[in-house]
Amino acid sequence: MDLLNYFNDEVYSYLLKSKDSKHVWINYLSEFCDKSCINYQNILFYGSEQNDEIKAIETFKNASSVWTFKIVEVIIKNNSCFFNIERSSCITKTVREIFMNSNFGMSEKFNDESVNVECKYAEDESSLLSYRKKLIGDVMRNLICYSKYAYTNEPSNAKYQVIVTTVANLKNLEASTRQKFVLCAAILDPKTKKKIQTSLTEYLSKRSQDMHLISIHKYGIRVKTDDAFKELIERLGKNATNLDILEVKHSSALILTSNSKQEFILYNSARLERIMESFNKKVDEKYYEKLPHLNNIDLSVLNEEEEWKLIKIMLLFPDTINRSINDLSKDLFKFIFRKCSDCLRLS
Repeated sequence: MDLLNYFNDEVYSYLLKSKDSKHVWINYLSEFCDKSCINYQNILFYGSEQNDEIKAIETFKNASSVWTFKIVEVIIKNNSCFFNIERSSCITKTVREIFMNSNFGMSEKFNDESVNVECKYAEDESSLLSYRKKLIGDVMRNLICYSKYAYTNEPSNAKYQVIVTTVANLKNLEASTRQKFVLCAAILDPKTKKKIQTSLTEYLSKRSQDMHLISIHKYGIRVKTDDAFKELIERLGKNATNLDILEVKHSSALILTSNSKQEFILYNSARLERIMESFNKKVDEKYYEKLPHLNNIDLSVLNEEEEWKLIKIMLLFPDTINRSINDLSKDLFKFIFRKCSDCLRLS
């Protein structure tokens, strides 16, 4: 479910008597040019069927009281209309929708638009470049699962087959109308700027060591040798590696450099996870009571500016997914590809 999309539909329905934004100017101009109708100054007046600015604004705000988000302020300036929504109810609805709806952010599926993703290797599968291709493939599968496209593990059943590969591998592949290619660029050594010689295992070990040092120097945690702590540090090292790779566009050469901000975020995320694990264990032992149901929690206490910024990021998650998959669609399904010298030409 996309709360913002629902809200947009409600605004369009009010202003234009239609949920289709494509009809904005068609509906408005057809009425505006009709000599028999009121000469509305803007679309807000058209929606409220009034020509008085104050009354039009109040009618608009009152209508929003039953919408997904309530509008509390409307500003008309320089031929544009801006409105603010009620923050408290927006936060409450967003938080509850995220934590109570397992399909939050997912689009309605069109099963006839099925997609399969495959990574083609020519390099050593233990290399960082092969891992980059695998990671890009995993991200694309996740995006597709959230999009309108249906993912299938069977290439023969897919309407589109996306192949993640490199320019070097591309000339060895035969293209068909249903096969689309995503090119993964090389990974370079930060010192020599040539193809990196470090293996995946070596880089994962390095990033795990980075996370271990952070736990010691920043948080004063003593060196631990138990299996659980080792597993945590290895997982953080892998996650740090994933972020190192994913922060650069797949078609651009990647120079691997450690990012201290990523390390800070990942380690604190892991600490919060351990705190929650400890809490749940205490609940099982009857030491703590269970957390109340989300509907019984007063979310109006979330009124700090930092909390609102975090909620906005969550609220925009479905839109971020849609924009990502739309960009993907342009590249994959509409034959908008970068030509790779004479390796491959699509007509």
